[in-house]
Amino acid sequence: MSYWMMAAQAAMYVGEEVLSRDAASAEAKAQKKLQRYRNTMAGITAGESQNAVTTNTTLQMMANTRESFDIQRNQIQAEGEAAVAAGAAGVAGGSTDALMQDVRRNAARRQYQRGQDLRGIFMSEGAQRRSIAMQAETAKTTGYFPKPSTAASLLNLGGKGLSLYNEYDKEGYFD
Repeated sequence: MSYWMMAAQAAMYVGEEVLSRDAASAEAKAQKKLQRYRNTMAGITAGESQNAVTTNTTLQMMANTRESFDIQRNQIQAEGEAAVAAGAAGVAGGSTDALMQDVRRNAARRQYQRGQDLRGIFMSEGAQRRSIAMQAETAKTTGYFPKPSTAASLLNLGGKGLSLYNEYDKEGYFD
């Protein structure tokens, strides 16, 4: 083998090392971009889920408020009907007062239950929000994508150079 053959092999080793280093560097950059994209999408998904929880909670609060108005309206209507019926029958006193208190007690019981339902809605909403936040955090990827080391590349080239030297030294080129 000639000196030019050895030089060509050495040049191929250098070219191979440079190209593999560039490819590894590009791969690391692509992996980092993909990781950033996935984390961004996880955040967007979590935001959309939080918005859905807010919308549902708002709708439930509106329904709860309508229920409160219905309870109040029914109480006023029942008290008015009881007063008219008592007046038409000519009844007054304890029995009418007891009937009015019964109407108020029923309305208060329904309002209390409505308030309990609303507290349950808020507790459920809080749990959903925590769950969404936890899912968003666990969906994020954290990885280490090392760039190729210059020192490792130089050591690799040095090793190949030594083996090339040993190969040609056996044939007597360096005597």
